[in-house]
Amino acid sequence: MAPTVQTRIIGHGGSRANGAVAAAPGSVYDICMETPEIPDDPGRRGAVAVCVRNGRMLVIRRAPSVVAPGMYCFPGGGIENDESEENALVREFREEIGVSLRPLRRIWTCTTGWKVELSWWLGKLEAGAAPEPNPAEVESVHWFTVEEMLALPELLPSNREFLELVTRGEIDLTSHA
Repeated sequence: MAPTVQTRIIGHGGSRANGAVAAAPGSVYDICMETPEIPDDPGRRGAVAVCVRNGRMLVIRRAPSVVAPGMYCFPGGGIENDESEENALVREFREEIGVSLRPLRRIWTCTTGWKVELSWWLGKLEAGAAPEPNPAEVESVHWFTVEEMLALPELLPSNREFLELVTRGEIDLTSHA
């Protein structure tokens, strides 16, 4: 039986102190992030992978030269027109942090406030892999717990929503492989 994929919509709206917005009954709440440099280009697709090692997740801090500079997030990026989600992840991991990734299974999907249809994958790095940031795309590489990530003020909103679902037990990060 294929694993269940959860979907949430994350969009723009008015803000509260925590960045959340009250949504209509029965709908998912919005997260507001003011980022005028993000292109308003619906239909873009992306993928990120969550790699867990000893209870810590692989996280990058985005380089000053890319969209959303200085923000923390899971590694990944845009999917090319003729590319599968898995192939995009393998390519992005090589480009961003110089390691080979084995995508295991899709664990979540969302549409970000930037109108990117984003697929979230559980992934595994090759044994002994030591991620190194490509300075053109990544400022630094980290291994954080869920709690450490949630404490970061510079965390991308979709990553925060994902981690809250993990905390509530709605997303399973065990590899099954």
